[in-house]
Amino acid sequence: MFGWFKRRSATPKSRLTPGHVEAALTLARQSLQAGRDADALGALAPVLGDAVVHAEGCHLAAIVACRRGDFPEAVRLLEAATAAAPERLESWHTLAEVRLELGQPDAAVAAL
Repeated sequence: MFGWFKRRSATPKSRLTPGHVEAALTLARQSLQAGRDADALGALAPVLGDAVVHAEGCHLAAIVACRRGDFPEAVRLLEAATAAAPERLESWHTLAEVRLELGQPDAAVAAL
C-alpha cells in the first residue's frame, strides 16, 4: 500500500557538467602552480559549492588552506576528499602530512 509514496534515497546530483568541473580544476591547478592561491579558490568555488563532493577540488582547496596555515580546514577538506574517493591515494598522503604538521602522529599513521 502506498508503494508510490516510499521515500527515495536522496543521492545528490551535481549541478555542474563534467566539462565545467574539469575546466575549474584545470584553472585551479594552474593558479596553484603560479602561486595564485586566491585565483585557485575562486576557480574552485562552484566545485566546492556543488551538491556532490568533488575529491580533487577538496584536495586542491586543502593545499591552499595549508599554504595559509589553516591546517584544521585542510584536514576537513581532505577528510571530505578521502570519503568521496577513498581510492585517491594522493589525498590520503596529504592528510597524513597535515596531521603530522598538527602533531598528530597516530592520526597520520591511520591515514596511511
